Formats: sequence, C-alpha cells, structure tokens
Amino acid sequence: MRTDEELLRLYANEKSEEAFAELVDRRCNLVWSAAHRVLGDADLARDAAQRTFTDLARKAGRLSSRSTLAGWLYRAAYLHAVKMARTESRRTQREQDAMSIQELSRDDAAEAKAVAELQPLLDAALGDLPEADRDAIVLRFLCGQSFAQVGAALGVNDDTAQKRVARAVEKLRESFRRRGVQVTGGTVGAALGAAGSQAAPIGVAAALSHAALAATAAGTAFPLIAIMKIKTITSIAITIATGSALVWQHHALSRAEAENAALREQSAQATAPAPTVADAVDPTELARLRAEHDELLKLRGEFGLLAGQYASATQHLARAAAPRRAMPAARPAPSSEVDIQVATQESLPVIQTMKQLGLAARIFANDNNMLYPTNFSQFAKESLPPTETLGTYEFVPHATVLNLNNPNLILLRETAPRAVSSGGFVRIYTLADGSVQTVTSMDGNFASFEQGRIVLPSDQASAPVQ
Repeated sequence: MRTDEELLRLYANEKSEEAFAELVDRRCNLVWSAAHRVLGDADLARDAAQRTFTDLARKAGRLSSRSTLAGWLYRAAYLHAVKMARTESRRTQREQDAMSIQELSRDDAAEAKAVAELQPLLDAALGDLPEADRDAIVLRFLCGQSFAQVGAALGVNDDTAQKRVARAVEKLRESFRRRGVQVTGGTVGAALGAAGSQAAPIGVAAALSHAALAATAAGTAFPLIAIMKIKTITSIAITIATGSALVWQHHALSRAEAENAALREQSAQATAPAPTVADAVDPTELARLRAEHDELLKLRGEFGLLAGQYASATQHLARAAAPRRAMPAARPAPSSEVDIQVATQESLPVIQTMKQLGLAARIFANDNNMLYPTNFSQFAKESLPPTETLGTYEFVPHATVLNLNNPNLILLRETAPRAVSSGGFVRIYTLADGSVQTVTSMDGNFASFEQGRIVLPSDQASAPVQ
C-alpha cells in the first residue's frame, strides 16, 4: 500500500486525481474528527475539513517532501476549526441534545466521564507537544495505525516506535497535569482512542476530494456554492446509507461516542486557549476571553486538588487491600447477602486497575489478529499496575484461544477473594469485552458466576469450577 507521502507526490507531479482521492479517503476521519471536536457540528466540521484538503491540494508540491503528512493534516484542521469557532454560537442546542444520548452503565461511568472530560482539553494539550511526539500520537491513536506502521512512517523499528509513543503519551499526561488535571497514562490512552474512533459521515470523503480539486483548479477560495453541493451530496449519501441496517450498526457506536465527546466539551470550548494565528483579534473580545480563561484555570486548579485527594484516598485503600494468597476468615454478616455498595467502595482501586488492564488487552487484541494476551509481559509497560501489586491479578486459563469473538468469557480476575467489612467476600473480574464485574459471595465460593464463563477441557466440562 502506498504511503500518504507517495500519494501526494503522485498528485503533485502527475496531477493524479485518483491518488489525491485515495489520500483524502484515507485521512478523512482524522481531519473531520479533529475539526468536529472543536466545532461540535457535523456541517461546520465538514467545511473545516474541506478547507484543509483544499490547502493540501494547493500546497502539494511543497508538502510532498514532508516525512509525516498526517501530523500536518491534523494541525491544519485544528487551526481552521478554531478560527471558525470564533464566529459560531450553536453550543446551547448541542448541550440540550446531549440528554438524548444513551446513559452509560454504572461500571463504566467513572472511566467514561474521565475520558469525556479530557476531550475539550485534548487538542490544546497536543498543541503543547513537539512535532515529533505529536506525529507519533496522531499516527498511533488518531489514525489507528499499528506500531509497525508508525515505525515505518517515522523511520524506526517497532520497539522504538512503541517507546516513542509511550514517551509522547507521558508528555501529554504531564501537559494535562500542568492544566490542573491529574490522570493516568491509561486514561490518556483511552481518551485518545475515543478521539480516534470518530468517523466522518458516509459520502464526505468523495465530496471533499472533488470539491478540493475543483477549488484548486479555479484558484479561488472555497465558494459557497461548492459547500452547498457538498452538503447536498452528503445528505443524499447519508439518506441512502441509513436504509441499510448493516451500515447503521457499524457506525452507530462511533457516532454516538463522537457526539457525546463533542457535546461534553462545549462548556469549556469557548475558554480553551487558542493557538497563535496571524489575523487580528478584537481587543474587547480578547479581554473577555482572557477573563474566562482565568476563571477556567481557577476551576481546573480546584479540580486538580480534588483529583489529588481522590488519588491519595485510592492509594490508601490499595495499601489496605494488599495481595492475599490465603482466603481470610469472613466476619459475621448481619444479613444473608453481602452489601454490594460496601463491596464496591472497598474495591475501587482494584476496579480501576482491572478496567485499565481490560482496555490494554483489547488494544493488544486489535493489533494481534483479535487474539488476547496470555500473560502480563505482553502488556505495554505503562498499562501495568505497580509491580508490588501485580500478584493481585491473574489471567484465567481456558481450553480454547481467547479472542474478540468470546466477549463473555473471563479474561482476568483477582488472585483470591477478599473479605468485605460488612460480611462476606468480593472478587473482581474483567471479561473479554472489557467490562468489569464486581461479584459477591457469602461463603467465598464464586463457582456459580464462573460456570459458563471459563472454557474447560472436554473431560472436565462437567466438573465444578474451582
């Protein structure tokens, strides 16, 4: 498969519209989603994407010598979107529309909230990174490329590419910390993954390619009539596509996640620091933005303080729940059932770690032909909990190869059940679909939950799960 740079050189040297169309189709999601996170509106994001690809066509000769084109496309789309956002005021309606998005499950709500809260800050934090680090993150997360593909684009091997991406993620986490937001590397990775999952509406790529080439040939700024044609063509394509249930099922989740992230960012978008641009800024508007920015920094500082207090509390709970090989004796239970709220509260550090490991396992499976890891050495270093607590968790052996087609099987679990202060026992499980289950038992026997979620050899299929 030809690289982005090869396609652009082919267009610059031979005016190959087929090569340019292939390049636009490949990077349409990257450009559209970058603009959509800033603008929160599909039509405006499409216009920003159009301007980006028009610039690309006009500057093809100069840009064809770049080693990494994806980073330039991302930055250009972001700057176009920021400039357009200054004249738009459509946030109120989008915030009301957020009420119609499906409510997140209780188990995933905390992580989803943290990921969503990072979306408004993501592009500004990326803007703080050096170009080489930003290119590595754009290729890995926003373009969805494997470490082998990232290494090929950057001219390094797979291991070096993985280390470079890990360092870039750590720098991005440090950028969030300077903004008063304390997050883990796993949460930053999840936020980048959510940003990269945003997909442009069906039909946009073809419309953008034709319009960009037309605008370049005319030698003028992108005309209003071309914008109207793009919207009309895209609307027809979307109308046809919605008649197919298969297409809807394939895109529904990514669109819902994209809309959710965009709607959550609106309250902070107006005060997010804008990049330096050449055009003049109205002094009154600049003063208002600075005042709002100061207020936002104050709120972020308060949020960072609360996040630090929460992290301290979870560390205290983690030390109290040190790995135990032998099952402790249960305290007398006041009733015949374990208090699930108490069990969940006492398991918060374990639940967060199991969610992080589950996400890392799914990323591994996506990069390895749908197969899950079988030991912790296969995980990226930043995905692992502290070494002293690693023995708290274990992979569950199965008589079959575990992959993404087995979403209900158990991938990981706590090494041993833990006693609950109110009586009974609790054990945390991570399933192959990435969900985390908090399971309680009065006597410490979890066979009823594990039955059917662990694939045993045929000669043990009828035996009780240990």
